[in-house]
Amino acid sequence: MNNVKIITEYFKDKDWTIAAIAGLLGNMEQESHIKPDISEYGSGRGYGLVQWTSTNKDVKGIDYIQQLLKTAGIPGDYRNIYTQLNLLNWHMYNGGQYLKTSSYPYTAKEFTQLKDPVLAARTFQRNFERPADLHPERDGMASGWYSYLTGNGNNDSGSGGSGGNDGGGSNTSTYTVKSGDTLSAIAAKFGVTVAQLQSWNNISNADVIKVGQVLKVKAPTSDGGSGGDSGGSGGDSTVSTYTVKSGDTLSGIAVKFGVTVAQLQSWNNISDADVIKIGQVLKVKAPTSGGGDSTVSTYTVKSGDTLSGIAVKFGVTVAQLQSWNNISNADVIKIGQVLKVKAPTSGGGDSTVSTYTVKSGDTLSGIAVKFGVTVAQLQSWNNISNADTIQIGQVLKVKAPTSGGGDSTVSTYTVKSGDTLSEIAVKFGVTVSQLQSWNNISNADTIQVGQVLKVKAPTSGSTNPTTYTVKSGDTLSGIAIKFGVTVTQLQSWNNITNANAIQIGQVLKVSK
Repeated sequence: MNNVKIITEYFKDKDWTIAAIAGLLGNMEQESHIKPDISEYGSGRGYGLVQWTSTNKDVKGIDYIQQLLKTAGIPGDYRNIYTQLNLLNWHMYNGGQYLKTSSYPYTAKEFTQLKDPVLAARTFQRNFERPADLHPERDGMASGWYSYLTGNGNNDSGSGGSGGNDGGGSNTSTYTVKSGDTLSAIAAKFGVTVAQLQSWNNISNADVIKVGQVLKVKAPTSDGGSGGDSGGSGGDSTVSTYTVKSGDTLSGIAVKFGVTVAQLQSWNNISDADVIKIGQVLKVKAPTSGGGDSTVSTYTVKSGDTLSGIAVKFGVTVAQLQSWNNISNADVIKIGQVLKVKAPTSGGGDSTVSTYTVKSGDTLSGIAVKFGVTVAQLQSWNNISNADTIQIGQVLKVKAPTSGGGDSTVSTYTVKSGDTLSEIAVKFGVTVSQLQSWNNISNADTIQVGQVLKVKAPTSGSTNPTTYTVKSGDTLSGIAIKFGVTVTQLQSWNNITNANAIQIGQVLKVSK
């Protein structure tokens, strides 16, 4: 964890948000296990924290990084973490390594101000590392690091939030548009979506803002009390729209407005995510009067597709795609195969249990992320007592058996010297708050060596839902990340129709 602390402090000093740092850590975790002196397994082509790799296949990473340091004029031992961080920071702004893309339209500076760790993880991959396919497992890693960092006293309050973070409650933060600003860049800067900025500022065309225009960049907390003012139809019932331009893709538009491709398809009755037309007007916000939409969106596999890439494209997990399409091996899909990429509304069946065969280099935590489950679930489904002991060739269940009753045992972990509750939470894919709740821990910083902790929710009892009181600056998406749940779940448990309308002091249920 010392490397994590060094990286966090280094980029906090560079005014990065905690979400941006978490997105970086999520990528480093898979690339290098957050170790500076490490070469790519097998080929040795990559080296270091972000596995710097030359386009020349004959050049080893350990030689390439030294070339890069020389070019950048950065002194120091190439194996040293600070030397590599200096190189990474230099590459964010020099040498053409970080390039803004249409799918993730954030400059290097805008990236450092992102407030969503998953968006940061994907942006860093696409704009800095540029793999052939995004790695969806890094989303979970980034979220885990965000929970860890914020649970250990790191937060983003402090950079530029004039206007009283504490006092005033109903004050709405504002931003004055400068030359060169775009609504999407302002949205990224303040950790909100373009659609939210449009809604709060009555902007019909996201491409038309004026220099000097004062924008609300935080949801008004008052606005209504008991039905006043905007009377009638449940506040903000208008559906924001976007007109497709040359070069647009549905995935790029989804990122722009903070929604998923599947949602855009559903709201606009689009069957093929790759077919949109210039001039087509798309709904980019959920209609408030919903109903229906029992159709199941589909996607036809193309050459080069992977199940994990398709999962990221539609904002779902590999395990969900396997379940909805009866796929037992996540590595075997065929060109032309038509996949369901949205949950069927009539559930039923699917009693098959998907499995995965352990390969060299696999870890239980890596497999858990790959299939969108937790380490504790894999241990439970496969009767594994020690999460660090799996064998090559071992066949693991990676989906809950549907015939279940049994398995009421609660997985446990014995605290070791040097452990922290946040590290244990990351290890088992849960949140610090969940560990505190399951183990009656009032102070997250007080655990003892030898203490036996429950790291899986007890199946019986627990009728009292855990709650959270909304504070100034909170968003529903931020609270969802904090407690390891989804915005949709929070809305369901608390009867919230508008995810942008929560009030300071409001008490939310954060577990079912």
